[in-house]
Amino acid sequence: MRVIHPLGTGQRVGEVASLHLACLDIDEHGKPVLVYDSHKVMRLGRRLPFADSDLVEAIRLQQSWIRTRFPDTAATDLWLLPRGTRNLTGTAHIPTNQIAMWMWIWVGCIPAIDSGGLDPSGETVPFDRAQIHPQVFRHTYAKPSPIKAFHARRWHAIVHPEPGVG
Repeated sequence: MRVIHPLGTGQRVGEVASLHLACLDIDEHGKPVLVYDSHKVMRLGRRLPFADSDLVEAIRLQQSWIRTRFPDTAATDLWLLPRGTRNLTGTAHIPTNQIAMWMWIWVGCIPAIDSGGLDPSGETVPFDRAQIHPQVFRHTYAKPSPIKAFHARRWHAIVHPEPGVG
């Protein structure tokens, strides 16, 4: 499974590592949602809509593979990303640092990453690969956009109007 994609949803690394096998659902509009547990803020069963059809297909393939790999384990006890060792039943998920290790391997396979700048001799400056880690994906994709901020302010104004307004 391409783990980089779930990080592209803005999920915390621990949230990706601990996705339950049944982490895909359909919302009231027939669109796919990712169901996850936000351990940091103790909110279980959160639902995140997403439109990445490649990710949906990758998750479905992973789910099928996991069901085949652990046929005797109840689906409710399985994880989308089960630990690869000491886990004969599939009931333990990967450790959070596994995702970082996979990312470092992936980044190491990229032949060249330029920073976009030039050194004094006109040569491209390589990008510092140490700056590529799972938390960067979270902050890149989870960063609020001006449109999200506008809608949040608008909703706040509707629900909590300022004194003397309306």
